[in-house]
Amino acid sequence: NDPNANSKNWNHTGEITVAQGYPDSDKIVAGNHIAYYSKSLDHWYIMTIIQTTEDGSDASGRHVTVAQLENIAITDMNNLIPMKQDATSVTIEDAFGYLLKNSGWIVKNQSRSALTIDISFDGQNKAQSYLQQFLAGYNVELNAYVEVNGEGTVTQKVFEIRDALGNDNGAIAYYGKNITGITRNTVFQDVITK
Repeated sequence: NDPNANSKNWNHTGEITVAQGYPDSDKIVAGNHIAYYSKSLDHWYIMTIIQTTEDGSDASGRHVTVAQLENIAITDMNNLIPMKQDATSVTIEDAFGYLLKNSGWIVKNQSRSALTIDISFDGQNKAQSYLQQFLAGYNVELNAYVEVNGEGTVTQKVFEIRDALGNDNGAIAYYGKNITGITRNTVFQDVITK
């Protein structure tokens, strides 16, 4: 019994600060993409620049651009509306197959989930909302990355489905040494005010 099964939520976003006035600084604009390699996960990720702010400066006084990023999978899922369809007792492979049809993404299912759920695409909602439902319904987690060839060309966009991402190696986290930032959000859903 997984107490977090109904709260699975996938989100891969970030923020970078880039000094202005350098050769590639002008490429940090909304709609462009940034690729990065995660050594620990051994995957390439493409992030879409969704918003920029150019009203600040860093500690040395240089003008900077702050860019908000999201995984290109989020961008693609927010631009994809699955065709209207209803099905019952759908396996995880079929559900993601329906969801990602004509999206350019492939599924690598590494999960052991034998759960089935009923799906209903209304032909109007975006794929991102269904994706979140699938993660909770099948009690799985997602890693969305790209595969590249030797020339740096993207060869595949991959949705890797797993029962759980990462593992606990018992390492202690030290701020500024092996962790650069952490945020804790506390949500009170049933707040009553006078």
